[in-house]
Amino acid sequence: MSTDQRTYQRGRESVKITFIKCNVSSSTITLRYNTGQRVDFVALRDGREVWRWSDDQFFTQATGAVTLRPGECETYTATWDLRNKQGNYVAIDSFQIRGYNVARNFRDKFVSTTIRVTRRERPRPGDECPEGNLLDDPGIERWRNSTTPIVWNGENLFRTTISRSGQYAGELGATHNQPAILSQSANIASGRLYRVTFWARENVQPGRTADFTVEAEIRFYNERGGFVSRVDPVFRPQSIPNNRYQQYSFTTGLIPAGVERGDLRFVFRPRSNNDNTVKIDDVIFECVR
Repeated sequence: MSTDQRTYQRGRESVKITFIKCNVSSSTITLRYNTGQRVDFVALRDGREVWRWSDDQFFTQATGAVTLRPGECETYTATWDLRNKQGNYVAIDSFQIRGYNVARNFRDKFVSTTIRVTRRERPRPGDECPEGNLLDDPGIERWRNSTTPIVWNGENLFRTTISRSGQYAGELGATHNQPAILSQSANIASGRLYRVTFWARENVQPGRTADFTVEAEIRFYNERGGFVSRVDPVFRPQSIPNNRYQQYSFTTGLIPAGVERGDLRFVFRPRSNNDNTVKIDDVIFECVR
């Protein structure tokens, strides 16, 4: 097992883990598994587990087997964003990364390596903004099931095929009169200016009531996970087109000192008599300067 580096800047870099299991014997072997899971990765600080890769994964519950001929290998990869189980960045320290083959008779055996987490270097005057979208899966295409996205986080959501582009979009308000949220975090830097662009449409039920607001907010957090401030423009039904997508955009202003993470959140707030929903697609979170 290996990592792509030995030292990582917290809030800027992620750990890319590669785990290779090989049959070094002279005979064919068969590895048997209780579920669809084949490996697992764990990060520990002073012997205490702070992150486990499988916590955020979905595995089929069917048993399985893998057969390896002499000299044959299988490669697995994973990425750790240096956040702990609570979603906060880990401390500045050394961490042991363990890789497990979870086959029967191997579940408690592991190989390991050590990494060092350091503070993120502050951008210097004249440094250029990172290029591209800071979000993963901006089109909200990856879903575990009809109500649970894989990359984004959220509640009271529905996977809709009425998208602006791609196959899917996210629909807020699966239960029309209950709050909904769709969110994703990104690493940002103080002193920068960021822009959010997204497409939204109201899904109108003929003859029914539209009574809700949608907030497209960004919450700013420091390196310890403490809340610093937020930007939260509010959109009402009158400003969101019925049954067609429209583009919206806003900027953050200069990011306050000490901020290292921005949590982009679409918050759907209906009243009890609301019958309509809002679809979100093609979200961009980018550095302007």
